[in-house]
Amino acid sequence: MIRSSVFRCILITLLIAPALGQDHAKDTDTDNYIQQLKDNDNSEVIISAISYLTNSNDSNATDSLIQIFADEDNNIKIEAAWALGKRGDPKAIDPLIQALGDKDSGVHAAVTEALAEIGTPAVDPLIRALHDGNSAIRGGTAEALGAIGDSKARMPLLSVLANDKDCNVRLSAAKALKKIGEESDDFVIVKNMINWGGVIQVVDNDDLKAE
Repeated sequence: MIRSSVFRCILITLLIAPALGQDHAKDTDTDNYIQQLKDNDNSEVIISAISYLTNSNDSNATDSLIQIFADEDNNIKIEAAWALGKRGDPKAIDPLIQALGDKDSGVHAAVTEALAEIGTPAVDPLIRALHDGNSAIRGGTAEALGAIGDSKARMPLLSVLANDKDCNVRLSAAKALKKIGEESDDFVIVKNMINWGGVIQVVDNDDLKAE
């Protein structure tokens, strides 16, 4: 009986040892790539590391990608944004929202796509950001909500459309509402958008019935 128990223990150890070794190797690889983000100045090496960390199961990878996302190199910021979107970690939502105010169109587009990729968890933080003091962030937030398409954003976007002082933000809200669509007579329907000096034509249901 004792010999049988010892044999089983040895057998189990032999079976799980390779798997443990593989996990350790994976962790080591992740640590190495994280270190590359911190220590390397070569953009190609950094982008390669970002590509690897995109699919890493290590939660530390998100933190490292958020840190490198602050890099001044727009190409690196774009790659990091895409990686954060694909990882879908809610920790990345607030840094991405703040980056919606980036003046570079490529970064802005990547951040919007990343937030859309994260999807539902980003909706509430984005709705709160509709009141941000930075008009570029408010406009980008509206775009991201339109890309996600969650009906929860309808009323907040309608409020922006009616009240925001920035014509570009109102235009972004109108476009987002058209993407989300309307399902109820209780909502204003954005029928036409005419950007004449920032003026947006909004037609409500009563007007539509009269046509």
